[in-house]
Amino acid sequence: MRISTEEVPAGDSGSDADGRPDLTGPHPGGVFGRLFGRHARPLHRYLARRIGDVADDLVTETFLVALQTRERYDPARGTARSWLYGIATNLLRRHVRQEVRGLRAATRAAGGTETGTTTAAGSPTGSTRRPEPAGWPARSPTSTPGTATPCC
Repeated sequence: MRISTEEVPAGDSGSDADGRPDLTGPHPGGVFGRLFGRHARPLHRYLARRIGDVADDLVTETFLVALQTRERYDPARGTARSWLYGIATNLLRRHVRQEVRGLRAATRAAGGTETGTTTAAGSPTGSTRRPEPAGWPARSPTSTPGTATPCC
C-alpha cells in the first residue's frame, strides 16, 4: 500500500466525540488531513478486499469526491466515517460497472457472444437459467422460477 498516513493523537480529532466534523469552513485542509489520517488505511483495506490493486486509486478518489462535495455532508445523518465509506462504495460500484461494460465491449469486438444480455426491446438474447442438477426433471420453457412443475 502506497498511502502513507500518520497516526492521529487521541486528543486531536478536529471533531466532536461522534466523529462529525465541521466541513463547511473556508479552509478544510486541516480537517481533511485528520480525516485522511484516521480513515485512509481502513478504507484501503475495505476496498482492497473487494477490488484488489485498484484500491489505492479509489481511496484517493474517495477523498477527492469528499472534498469536492463537502457541502452535502450532513453531520445529523451520520458520522464522517459512514459518509466516506458510502462514497467509497459508490465509487467501487461505478468501477465494477465500467469494467463489466469494457469486458462486454471487448467480447463483442472479438466476435464472441454474450449470454444473459437483453436486447433494446428488453427480451433476453441468451439463456440466463442455470442447468438443472442431474436427476431433476427439466423445467418446461413456459414455467417461471418459483412455480412448481407437475411431476406426475
